[in-house]
Amino acid sequence: KPVPPPPPPNAIRDQLLASLQSGGAGVTRWNDASDDDRDLVEDLASHDFTGASWKGINLRDRSLEAARLSKADLTAADLSYADLRRAQLKGARLDRVNGWGTQLQSGLLNDASLVEASLHCVNFNKANLKGADLSHAILENCDLRGTDFSTATLLETVFRGSKIDEETRWPKGFHLVPGMVWGGSGPSPIPLPPPPPEPTPVVEDQEESNSASVDTSGDADLAGFLDQLEDHVSVGKLDKALDLLQETPLELFYDLGEKTVSGVVRAPTDPDLAFCCHLGDDGSYGCCSSNLSTCNGLRGSLCKHLLVMLIGLVQKGLLPGDRAAHWVAATEGNKPETDKDLCSRALERVESASNGKADWKPIQTNPTDFSDV
Repeated sequence: KPVPPPPPPNAIRDQLLASLQSGGAGVTRWNDASDDDRDLVEDLASHDFTGASWKGINLRDRSLEAARLSKADLTAADLSYADLRRAQLKGARLDRVNGWGTQLQSGLLNDASLVEASLHCVNFNKANLKGADLSHAILENCDLRGTDFSTATLLETVFRGSKIDEETRWPKGFHLVPGMVWGGSGPSPIPLPPPPPEPTPVVEDQEESNSASVDTSGDADLAGFLDQLEDHVSVGKLDKALDLLQETPLELFYDLGEKTVSGVVRAPTDPDLAFCCHLGDDGSYGCCSSNLSTCNGLRGSLCKHLLVMLIGLVQKGLLPGDRAAHWVAATEGNKPETDKDLCSRALERVESASNGKADWKPIQTNPTDFSDV
């Protein structure tokens, strides 16, 4: 029998628009559609989606400028790089959303719920978040100049690296915290971080470590860790890892134990380009691409993706630098053995997390954090 011709592009576009209006199963159809088909719906600006049920929807790179989304349910949605300037999100549910590079300038988010939202490099310039609930949300490296948080709930909200100014409005009694960045005029009102603790005195007769090249006096800072890496990793591979961190924002999904670390390194701009890495204290290590092909960068030693994961975790304070340095030193002379079963499971978890079907939040690296390295 002859194969029926594919539906015309306009028909596909109309079907996807209808899916957005139907919620539930419609969201599944939208998420399951190919990128090419979703790209047929080029512009959702000014559309009325009031009260839409969009749990777990993938709106990455979508244009929704001035769209009406009041009372919509976008729980666990992917809003990375979406254009939501001047969007009406009053009373919307945005709990656990993933926002990387989202544009929300002048957005109306009053009374919205953003509990445990993960928002990195988001532009909230002049956005209205009065009455919004941002409990346990992460707002990292965001633009908060002119943002109105008056009457918002900011319970354990993280503002690390986010820029504020004299027009940023806060709830009564809220105190600015170290880690914010002043982008206004005049002297900064942001308090300085507390001084570091006094170093532990070195006991002169302390028995020397068997691994003299590794700092075992405590957690090494990033600079110290990078110095130690130079003793165990080729300069070329280390330079490639640092170049990647300095040029591209990255997502690092990770599982960290006392003796192992594993995870997936992914660029949000190209989510199909992902590498799964693992490293153990016994010197075992491996890395493969999203199709489980062994990483070409291994070649008898750690690849740039493994180095990126380690450097990113140390920089965020999640992995002690001295522990990471011990693990790297243990790999010397060992051949890579990629655990493809582990990597397959990890990559499936990332895919499920990206579709809102699993709770595995990545940390985000910012090129500015490595500009002086």
